Amino acid sequence: MACPLHILALAALGGAAGAGCLVTDPVPYEPSENIPPIVLPGASITPNPLHLRQVQLTGPEAEQSVRFSVTVVDFNTSDSLAVRRMIDDLDGGGGLTDMGQVPPPTSGGRERTVEFELQVTTGPLAAEQPRCHKILLAISDRGWGTGPPFYLPPTDDGTSTGEPLTVVAMVEWWVWVDDGTTGGGGPAVTDCGQR
Repeated sequence: MACPLHILALAALGGAAGAGCLVTDPVPYEPSENIPPIVLPGASITPNPLHLRQVQLTGPEAEQSVRFSVTVVDFNTSDSLAVRRMIDDLDGGGGLTDMGQVPPPTSGGRERTVEFELQVTTGPLAAEQPRCHKILLAISDRGWGTGPPFYLPPTDDGTSTGEPLTVVAMVEWWVWVDDGTTGGGGPAVTDCGQR
């Protein structure tokens, strides 16, 4: 008995639909580019790193602390940022403070703010008054190297001679803590000798 034409056509389609192919070639995948964190210049940094920040310990303008704030942009919005602060001993690590991680913003934006405060009557800024203090804030999206200087990123081979895995965003401030002996005829302090 002959099969109707439409049944043969359905059988042929069913056989073709049942046949499949398995793709074993790797699918090309381009990982997203790592863009290092960027510190926005200008008003997003306080105090202004281009000017010496003078702190008075005595008199009517006496201050107890100095607040620092930096706005950072990271285009890789899922990255956590590692933050370190160094005071004075930048290469030896003596003034090192590991400030931990700044998590990705919950809003999905690219900007994050790093803030900290330093007391001028206690802690590292209170030592050997009056004097200048160099303060460095380092921000990395790949962590830190294993030895001094402690504000450099890890390298591709784990040694100090390898290529850095990323760029570290840095802000440097100079703070002059004045105990009152430099005013009124004392030596003027304008730049702490920074270059």
